[in-house]
Amino acid sequence: MSRILLWLSAWLVTVPAAAMTQHFEAPYDEAAWQVQAGGGECRLVQKIPFYGRAEFYQADGQPLAFRLYVNRLPERIAVAHILSVPPPWKHDARPRDLGRARLLASLNPLEFERALALRLLYELQEGMYPAIRYRDLADGRDQVEVLLSSLRIRDALPRFQRCVAGLIQLDFDILKEHVLHFETDSYLLDYRQRRILDRFIRDYRRMRGRGVERIVLGGHADERGTDRYNDRLSLRRALEVKKYLVRRGIPASRIEVHAYGERWPVRKGHDRRSWAANRRVTVWFARRPAALARRD
Repeated sequence: MSRILLWLSAWLVTVPAAAMTQHFEAPYDEAAWQVQAGGGECRLVQKIPFYGRAEFYQADGQPLAFRLYVNRLPERIAVAHILSVPPPWKHDARPRDLGRARLLASLNPLEFERALALRLLYELQEGMYPAIRYRDLADGRDQVEVLLSSLRIRDALPRFQRCVAGLIQLDFDILKEHVLHFETDSYLLDYRQRRILDRFIRDYRRMRGRGVERIVLGGHADERGTDRYNDRLSLRRALEVKKYLVRRGIPASRIEVHAYGERWPVRKGHDRRSWAANRRVTVWFARRPAALARRD
């Protein structure tokens, strides 16, 4: 008998314990999607008890993104499997494999942009439950499953869509950005601005064969003055930058000009520092939108 007990105890030590599954999902009575709108940003958020939150996010000039936040800082990097799981009442539906993504050691461990974010939103609208599965971010022993609930998303979606419709939309991806700042009511370039543009031109010549398809200029003004005046002033600033680039050898056909007036502030305050930051022209290397995701 003692030999049997000794053998059994040795066997239990050598056989690994079965992996546990940590399941996180908003319960039925808490599975609401909340819209947070304002300041040039739109969020569609679901809180996940004991885990964190998931959100669809879009801001002025940015594509739609999906973000996952956790309450506790992960200790390791993992790879997540993204699925779309049917609810129990969809008897004929099958899970859909949406791909894989890397989870980083961050309080925002998972983020992907337009293509996959839209896919998740479509799945939720169809009543599916997107699932994010990975080995736990502590020691990798357990399986973690985070399930997004589609309950009541149709109640919040119209408001989120109205918010997004009011944002400034860009039809290009930004590869690199330079910013020029201007004095009050001025659109003339000074020595410092010309130096920034000269550096931009050198970058353009180096990057010309690396996906840069066009140069986009965005003119901006601070909040003082009428909408019409600020639109005109922001346009004159952008056109002045275009003239300088053309004089330095950049083809005018490669340059695109936009005037945003006061509608896209980088600082939301109503003071001199905010006004100075918002009197600007953004100069972008641009390309056609691409499906961007932080994937393995």
